[in-house]
Amino acid sequence: MPNYNDPNRKTHEFDYTQEWERYTSNTATLKRFIKFFQKDGQPFDTGITFEVTPFDGAGLTKDDTSGTKAVGLVCGSCFVASTLFPFRADTFHRSGAAHASPFIGAVPSGRISPKLMQFVYEGTISKIIVCLTSFLNVNHNNEKSIATVVQVQEFDYCYMTYVDMTTYPYLTIFEFAYKVHKLYISDFDVKESNKRLGQSAYWFDYGQGIGQAAEAS
Repeated sequence: MPNYNDPNRKTHEFDYTQEWERYTSNTATLKRFIKFFQKDGQPFDTGITFEVTPFDGAGLTKDDTSGTKAVGLVCGSCFVASTLFPFRADTFHRSGAAHASPFIGAVPSGRISPKLMQFVYEGTISKIIVCLTSFLNVNHNNEKSIATVVQVQEFDYCYMTYVDMTTYPYLTIFEFAYKVHKLYISDFDVKESNKRLGQSAYWFDYGQGIGQAAEAS
């Protein structure tokens, strides 16, 4: 369990050597990719495209969740927590108690690496999107199967706070803070040829201290 109070946690949040080995041995079944959007709202061109079925609905555009101008996410995580107050109903989860950690992750070094370093000095990044994929539809006529984006995390008003592209071979480690976190999840019925049952959505604005969960079907 990582010690989130350790100021040096960036160096051991993940075993990056192990994560890289896992990533390179499973590149045919990439699970997550990430897209960085510039001030003009367009994703930074990484020169990489993953063939996926974009997320359908919930106010997201196909360009948001397509595999174009993306980069594989070797590892990445963030967490939310609530400060515990004395056990009284009026203070147990009072407004402002919740907080979120920065997102820390790693991507293969490449065209994106110097851009991430530039983001540190540029200020706000309009949004960063992380997509989780799954192979739902199997094409029995040939061996080709296209993954479907089944979960999306959208981070808005982001600030790149840390970039390291020299410590680990082939990896660029980064960390960013954000103001708004949105989560979209699709539900599927595995007994009905993976028919989509609906969607759930959740967002939280840490600037205002408010959030909402809703059905996004």
